[in-house]
Amino acid sequence: MLFFNIINLSLIGNIDKNDSFIKVDDGCDIMKPIMFLQNLITDETPILELKNDVSISKQKKYQVLGLSPGSLTNRYIERMYYQNLKWFYYKKEEKKYGYPFYILDELMGSYLAKAIELPAVSFYIAKTKDSIGIASENFRTEQFDYYFIQQLPINGLLENRFNLTNLEILKSLCIDSNNENQLQEHILKLLALDLYMLQKDRGYVNLQFQIERATQYLDISLAYDFSNCVDEADSTSILIKNPIVVKKISTICRLSEYITTSNNVYYMESNL
Repeated sequence: MLFFNIINLSLIGNIDKNDSFIKVDDGCDIMKPIMFLQNLITDETPILELKNDVSISKQKKYQVLGLSPGSLTNRYIERMYYQNLKWFYYKKEEKKYGYPFYILDELMGSYLAKAIELPAVSFYIAKTKDSIGIASENFRTEQFDYYFIQQLPINGLLENRFNLTNLEILKSLCIDSNNENQLQEHILKLLALDLYMLQKDRGYVNLQFQIERATQYLDISLAYDFSNCVDEADSTSILIKNPIVVKKISTICRLSEYITTSNNVYYMESNL
Protein backbone atom coordinates (compact mmCIF):
# COMPACT_ATOMS: atom_id res chain seq x y z
CA MET A 1 0.00 0.00 0.00
CA LEU A 2 1.29 3.42 -0.94
CA PHE A 3 1.85 5.85 1.92
CA PHE A 4 0.54 9.32 1.14
CA ASN A 5 3.50 11.16 2.61
CA ILE A 6 5.69 10.39 -0.41
CA ILE A 7 3.59 12.59 -2.70
CA ASN A 8 5.58 15.39 -4.33
CA LEU A 9 5.21 18.31 -1.93
CA SER A 10 5.83 20.83 -4.68
CA LEU A 11 2.16 20.35 -5.48
CA ILE A 12 1.08 20.84 -1.88
CA GLY A 13 3.42 23.77 -1.40
CA ASN A 14 1.96 25.68 -4.31
CA ILE A 15 -1.56 25.71 -2.89
CA ASP A 16 -2.72 29.17 -1.93
CA LYS A 17 -6.05 30.30 -0.55
CA ASN A 18 -6.41 32.73 -3.46
CA ASP A 19 -6.03 30.05 -6.15
CA SER A 20 -8.94 29.94 -8.55
CA PHE A 21 -9.80 26.29 -7.92
CA ILE A 22 -10.78 27.03 -4.32
CA LYS A 23 -14.47 27.88 -4.46
CA VAL A 24 -16.02 30.53 -2.24
CA ASP A 25 -19.64 30.59 -1.11
CA ASP A 26 -21.68 33.32 -2.74
CA GLY A 27 -22.03 36.35 -0.50
CA CYS A 28 -19.49 35.33 2.13
CA ASP A 29 -15.76 34.89 2.64
CA ILE A 30 -15.88 31.32 3.93
CA MET A 31 -13.76 29.02 1.82
CA LYS A 32 -14.86 25.58 0.79
CA PRO A 33 -12.22 22.89 1.25
CA ILE A 34 -10.19 21.69 -1.68
CA MET A 35 -11.21 18.19 -2.78
CA PHE A 36 -7.51 17.47 -2.74
CA LEU A 37 -7.62 13.68 -2.64
CA GLN A 38 -10.27 13.47 -5.33
CA ASN A 39 -8.15 15.65 -7.58
CA LEU A 40 -5.20 13.28 -7.26
CA ILE A 41 -6.82 9.88 -7.38
CA THR A 42 -6.80 7.94 -10.64
CA ASP A 43 -7.99 4.45 -11.57
CA GLU A 44 -4.52 3.15 -10.74
CA THR A 45 -4.18 4.80 -7.33
CA PRO A 46 -3.92 2.22 -4.51
CA ILE A 47 -6.72 2.86 -2.03
CA LEU A 48 -7.37 1.22 1.31
CA GLU A 49 -11.06 0.29 1.43
CA LEU A 50 -12.45 0.28 4.96
CA LYS A 51 -15.53 -1.66 6.02
CA ASN A 52 -17.24 -1.78 9.40
CA ASP A 53 -17.00 -5.00 11.38
CA VAL A 54 -20.28 -5.15 13.29
CA SER A 55 -18.80 -7.67 15.71
CA ILE A 56 -16.42 -5.01 17.14
CA SER A 57 -17.92 -3.25 20.16
CA LYS A 58 -17.43 0.36 21.19
CA GLN A 59 -15.88 -0.91 24.43
CA LYS A 60 -13.21 -2.73 22.41
CA LYS A 61 -12.43 0.45 20.47
CA TYR A 62 -12.01 2.42 23.69
CA GLN A 63 -9.68 -0.31 24.95
CA VAL A 64 -7.54 -0.01 21.82
CA LEU A 65 -7.35 3.77 22.28
CA GLY A 66 -6.46 3.47 25.95
CA LEU A 67 -9.45 5.53 27.04
CA SER A 68 -12.37 5.01 29.39
CA PRO A 69 -15.75 4.24 27.74
CA GLY A 70 -17.70 7.41 27.10
CA SER A 71 -14.66 9.72 27.23
CA LEU A 72 -14.97 10.50 23.51
CA THR A 73 -17.98 11.36 21.39
CA ASN A 74 -19.32 8.67 19.08
CA ARG A 75 -17.98 10.38 15.97
CA TYR A 76 -14.41 9.63 17.05
CA ILE A 77 -15.17 6.00 17.85
CA GLU A 78 -16.96 5.56 14.53
CA ARG A 79 -13.73 6.50 12.72
CA MET A 80 -12.04 3.31 13.93
CA TYR A 81 -11.95 0.30 11.63
CA TYR A 82 -10.57 -3.20 12.15
CA GLN A 83 -9.62 -5.37 9.20
CA ASN A 84 -6.77 -7.59 8.08
CA LEU A 85 -5.82 -7.91 11.77
CA LYS A 86 -5.04 -4.19 11.98
CA TRP A 87 -6.73 -1.16 13.48
CA PHE A 88 -7.09 1.99 11.39
CA TYR A 89 -8.18 5.51 12.27
CA TYR A 90 -10.00 7.25 9.42
CA LYS A 91 -10.65 10.90 8.61
CA LYS A 92 -12.96 11.63 5.72
CA GLU A 93 -12.69 14.61 3.44
CA GLU A 94 -15.62 16.95 4.02
CA LYS A 95 -16.60 20.58 4.36
CA LYS A 96 -14.97 22.00 7.44
CA TYR A 97 -15.22 25.77 7.38
CA GLY A 98 -13.17 26.43 10.52
CA TYR A 99 -10.18 24.49 9.17
CA PRO A 100 -10.68 24.03 5.40
CA PHE A 101 -7.21 22.54 4.89
CA TYR A 102 -7.40 19.96 7.67
CA ILE A 103 -6.61 16.99 5.41
CA LEU A 104 -3.60 18.82 4.02
CA ASP A 105 -2.57 19.64 7.60
CA GLU A 106 -2.43 15.92 8.38
CA LEU A 107 -0.32 15.11 5.32
CA MET A 108 2.03 18.05 5.76
CA GLY A 109 2.42 17.41 9.49
CA SER A 110 3.44 13.79 8.92
CA TYR A 111 5.86 14.76 6.13
CA LEU A 112 7.49 17.62 8.05
CA ALA A 113 7.77 15.57 11.25
CA LYS A 114 9.75 12.90 9.44
CA ALA A 115 11.85 15.56 7.71
CA ILE A 116 13.08 16.71 11.15
CA GLU A 117 13.41 13.10 12.39
CA LEU A 118 10.39 13.24 14.66
CA PRO A 119 8.64 9.83 14.63
CA ALA A 120 5.11 10.22 13.25
CA VAL A 121 2.27 8.22 11.75
CA SER A 122 1.96 7.66 8.01
CA PHE A 123 -1.23 7.86 5.98
CA TYR A 124 -3.00 5.71 3.42
CA ILE A 125 -5.44 7.05 0.87
CA ALA A 126 -8.63 5.40 2.08
CA LYS A 127 -12.34 5.22 1.44
CA THR A 128 -15.53 3.87 2.96
CA LYS A 129 -18.76 3.06 1.17
CA ASP A 130 -19.79 6.73 1.07
CA SER A 131 -16.64 8.85 1.55
CA ILE A 132 -12.96 9.25 0.78
CA GLY A 133 -10.19 10.37 3.11
CA ILE A 134 -7.00 9.25 4.82
CA ALA A 135 -6.28 6.51 7.33
CA SER A 136 -3.41 5.73 9.69
CA GLU A 137 -2.62 2.47 11.42
CA ASN A 138 -2.94 2.18 15.18
CA PHE A 139 0.63 2.54 16.45
CA ARG A 140 0.17 0.91 19.87
CA THR A 141 2.10 -2.33 20.35
CA GLU A 142 2.63 -4.73 23.25
CA GLN A 143 6.23 -3.55 23.53
CA PHE A 144 5.12 -0.36 25.29
CA ASP A 145 2.69 0.95 27.86
CA TYR A 146 0.95 4.11 26.66
CA TYR A 147 -0.21 7.13 28.63
CA PHE A 148 -1.90 10.42 28.04
CA ILE A 149 -0.22 13.19 30.00
CA GLN A 150 -2.94 13.24 32.67
CA GLN A 151 -2.30 9.52 33.27
CA LEU A 152 1.38 9.97 34.14
CA PRO A 153 2.28 9.95 37.85
CA ILE A 154 3.66 13.51 37.66
CA ASN A 155 0.40 15.03 36.41
CA GLY A 156 -0.29 16.70 39.76
CA LEU A 157 3.07 18.51 39.60
CA LEU A 158 2.56 20.14 36.19
CA GLU A 159 2.18 23.92 36.17
CA ASN A 160 -0.34 26.19 34.50
CA ARG A 161 2.15 28.81 33.34
CA PHE A 162 3.69 29.14 29.90
CA ASN A 163 7.21 27.93 30.53
CA LEU A 164 9.28 24.78 30.17
CA THR A 165 9.02 23.70 33.81
CA ASN A 166 6.70 20.88 32.80
CA LEU A 167 9.36 19.57 30.45
CA GLU A 168 11.79 19.29 33.35
CA ILE A 169 9.15 17.49 35.41
CA LEU A 170 8.58 15.01 32.58
CA LYS A 171 12.31 14.40 32.35
CA SER A 172 12.29 13.29 35.98
CA LEU A 173 10.60 10.08 34.80
CA CYS A 174 13.50 9.21 32.47
CA ILE A 175 15.90 6.39 33.32
CA ASP A 176 19.14 8.19 32.39
CA SER A 177 20.58 11.29 30.71
CA ASN A 178 20.32 9.77 27.22
CA ASN A 179 16.63 9.19 27.81
CA GLU A 180 16.23 12.77 29.05
CA ASN A 181 17.96 14.19 25.96
CA GLN A 182 15.87 12.19 23.51
CA LEU A 183 12.59 12.96 25.26
CA GLN A 184 13.46 16.66 25.35
CA GLU A 185 14.47 16.68 21.69
CA HIS A 186 11.24 15.00 20.56
CA ILE A 187 9.04 17.23 22.72
CA LEU A 188 10.69 20.43 21.47
CA LYS A 189 10.56 19.27 17.86
CA LEU A 190 6.84 18.58 18.21
CA LEU A 191 6.28 21.97 19.83
CA ALA A 192 8.31 23.71 17.12
CA LEU A 193 6.39 21.90 14.38
CA ASP A 194 3.03 22.76 15.96
CA LEU A 195 4.01 26.43 16.19
CA TYR A 196 5.31 26.43 12.63
CA MET A 197 2.02 24.96 11.38
CA LEU A 198 -0.08 27.20 13.68
CA GLN A 199 -1.52 24.10 15.34
CA LYS A 200 -4.42 24.93 17.65
CA ASP A 201 -5.48 21.50 18.83
CA ARG A 202 -2.62 19.58 20.46
CA GLY A 203 -4.97 18.63 23.27
CA TYR A 204 -4.77 15.85 25.85
CA VAL A 205 -6.00 13.13 23.49
CA ASN A 206 -3.73 14.27 20.64
CA LEU A 207 -0.47 13.43 22.40
CA GLN A 208 0.64 10.18 23.98
CA PHE A 209 3.68 8.98 25.90
CA GLN A 210 5.13 5.49 25.75
CA ILE A 211 7.22 3.56 28.27
CA GLU A 212 9.05 0.52 26.97
CA ARG A 213 8.17 -2.40 29.20
CA ALA A 214 11.60 -4.07 29.07
CA THR A 215 13.68 -0.96 29.85
CA GLN A 216 11.23 1.63 31.26
CA TYR A 217 12.53 4.07 28.61
CA LEU A 218 10.17 7.06 28.30
CA ASP A 219 9.39 8.94 25.10
CA ILE A 220 6.48 10.49 23.28
CA SER A 221 4.71 8.06 20.99
CA LEU A 222 4.45 8.54 17.24
CA ALA A 223 3.16 12.06 16.58
CA TYR A 224 -0.36 12.16 15.16
CA ASP A 225 -3.31 14.46 14.56
CA PHE A 226 -1.83 17.46 12.75
CA SER A 227 -5.19 18.84 11.62
CA ASN A 228 -6.92 22.03 12.81
CA CYS A 229 -4.15 24.47 11.91
CA VAL A 230 -5.03 28.06 11.12
CA ASP A 231 -3.89 29.74 7.91
CA GLU A 232 -2.69 32.94 9.54
CA ALA A 233 -2.26 34.53 12.96
CA ASP A 234 -1.37 37.77 14.64
CA SER A 235 2.28 38.66 14.06
CA THR A 236 3.22 38.09 17.70
CA SER A 237 0.97 35.48 19.23
CA ILE A 238 -1.47 32.63 18.66
CA LEU A 239 -3.94 30.88 20.96
CA ILE A 240 -2.80 27.24 21.15
CA LYS A 241 -3.42 24.07 23.08
CA ASN A 242 -0.46 22.10 24.32
CA PRO A 243 -0.59 20.06 27.54
CA ILE A 244 3.20 19.88 27.82
CA VAL A 245 3.72 23.62 27.88
CA VAL A 246 0.71 24.42 30.02
CA LYS A 247 -2.02 22.41 31.77
CA LYS A 248 -4.78 24.84 30.89
CA ILE A 249 -6.85 24.12 27.79
CA SER A 250 -5.21 26.98 25.93
CA THR A 251 -2.59 29.67 26.32
CA ILE A 252 -1.07 32.53 24.38
CA CYS A 253 2.25 31.51 22.89
CA ARG A 254 4.69 34.02 21.45
CA LEU A 255 5.88 32.79 18.07
CA SER A 256 9.17 34.69 18.21
CA GLU A 257 10.27 32.98 21.43
CA TYR A 258 13.43 30.86 21.48
CA ILE A 259 13.14 27.30 22.67
CA THR A 260 16.61 26.00 23.44
CA THR A 261 18.25 22.75 24.40
CA SER A 262 21.89 22.05 25.15
CA ASN A 263 22.57 21.09 21.53
CA ASN A 264 19.86 22.71 19.43
CA VAL A 265 17.91 25.91 19.06
CA TYR A 266 14.40 25.85 17.64
CA TYR A 267 13.28 29.30 16.53
CA MET A 268 9.78 30.19 15.42
CA GLU A 269 9.74 33.10 12.99
CA SER A 270 6.85 35.49 13.47
CA ASN A 271 7.02 36.54 9.84
CA LEU A 272 3.43 35.57 9.02
